[in-house]
Amino acid sequence: MGIQPQLCPILTTTATEVLGIIPLVFEFGTGSELVRALTIPLVGGLLASTIFTVIAIPIVYRYVDRWAIGRREIAERFSVSDAEAERAFRKLKRVPMKQFVQD
Repeated sequence: MGIQPQLCPILTTTATEVLGIIPLVFEFGTGSELVRALTIPLVGGLLASTIFTVIAIPIVYRYVDRWAIGRREIAERFSVSDAEAERAFRKLKRVPMKQFVQD
């Protein structure tokens, strides 16, 4: 499931904002240098934040989720406390996560 239901609204909002700002980027006349200096970073920031939201955050979430599942598996397998599971997990961090997590 993940980001799929949210993808269309995120992309639509970003596209609307960027398309609304683009005419200001190409404006010529009095004060256009100031407007251009403000709008170019604005467009870049909107695009960067959208890429970050759609790509980077789900990737980080997946790794954190796998880490939590692996830690929980160790705790359940050996019937130990969270602190002991954390120490054991740190010792085993070179072991591939495939051993603990099944997709």
